[in-house]
Amino acid sequence: MELLHGLKWHHNVLNLPQPKMMVANNCCHIHSAVASAMPETEAKLDVWHFSAIYIAAILNTSKSPFHSAIAADISGAILKKHAEHGHGAEYWDCGEQEQCLLAAFDKWAKKGVWSAAAQKVHQEQLKHVQKWCLKCSDQDLRSDSSCVKGTHKGWNSLQRAQPSGIVMLSALSHDFVLHQNIRVTSNCAVLHDLGIMHGHDY
Repeated sequence: MELLHGLKWHHNVLNLPQPKMMVANNCCHIHSAVASAMPETEAKLDVWHFSAIYIAAILNTSKSPFHSAIAADISGAILKKHAEHGHGAEYWDCGEQEQCLLAAFDKWAKKGVWSAAAQKVHQEQLKHVQKWCLKCSDQDLRSDSSCVKGTHKGWNSLQRAQPSGIVMLSALSHDFVLHQNIRVTSNCAVLHDLGIMHGHDY
């Protein structure tokens, strides 16, 4: 909650509108917190983790020759087109997502690839689709987790370059995040100097 209030404060200071969406791997768990702190923002589920839950329900997941094909079908049930070459992902409508997901699950059920727990997993994931957790208000945003996974590379490289405990990593992370924020601010015409001023405050 504190993080959300801080994010809202930064948008207010920069005189920017609140984000329309917040994409996470636990959208329903954070929904009430997001609605309380940032009522203009919707909590959404990212496609990468959505697909990963289905992958975990495959029999002998690591040895299955269908692993990649199943992942492609599940993500394809949600996305018309993946984010690539600087362009955002395009999503199916909610009704189309549900129909495509049912078809994809049944297709692989006929091939006997699902574990005993897969049906329960499928029903839980369908609830996300029906609650519009995978419907994006802006098609131009990278809400399919491609940007989220990209930032993980930065955090991993930081830890590899400076192996450390949580205290040192926390200190180093300020510089890492600050670097990213300055880069974003330098590309924004709104209050450029204010973004640099906040850098000195850190």
